Amino acid sequence: MTRPCQLRLAALVLALANLAAVAAISGSESEAAASDTQIQRATDRHRPRSCTATSGDTTEIATAKLTSSSTPANGDLGVHGQFDDTGWSELCVFDPSGRQILAINPHRQLRDLTMASLFFESREPTLDEFGFADLARQFPEGDYRVAEASFDGTQLVGTAVFTHHVPAQPVITSPEVAEPHGGFAHRVPRAQPSVISGSARLGAGASAADRGP
Repeated sequence: MTRPCQLRLAALVLALANLAAVAAISGSESEAAASDTQIQRATDRHRPRSCTATSGDTTEIATAKLTSSSTPANGDLGVHGQFDDTGWSELCVFDPSGRQILAINPHRQLRDLTMASLFFESREPTLDEFGFADLARQFPEGDYRVAEASFDGTQLVGTAVFTHHVPAQPVITSPEVAEPHGGFAHRVPRAQPSVISGSARLGAGASAADRGP
């Protein structure tokens, strides 16, 4: 091979090597950028939201409720919440110490349409897994601040008063329940009203008598 051909071949090899190096660097930068994007998205998902509206006007939320719920027959315990108004694009709930415990942020067309009502039930584990002492420690009694960004730019604000009082299991005191007949209990006649009694003192400090049967 003549020397000019050798020089041209060497130049071609060098050019190919440079292209490969540039491609490797670009690929690494793309991977790094993709990784940074994923980290940013994960951070955004967990970043506390302010639920601040675009205008300075504030209006009281129509409904803001947060309650503890327990079924004595099942021996379980959980938390329920209900928040209603005409339409909001963001909703935030803060515990009495100011920590955010709930953020609802609809996206795309649902964010444009906004939401008007939200009701949720937490998981209700058994009392040996999540008892009243756990409820008192993780969900202290007090005022839970609620903030919403309304569809018209108004700031919706409210307070959900949370307590550990859970209604005890109701007891039908009148009329008396008939004895089962043939495996089925007689139904209470429609014309006879039922009288139901119950206690609303079930909680971390309640006695066994308060909890009902």
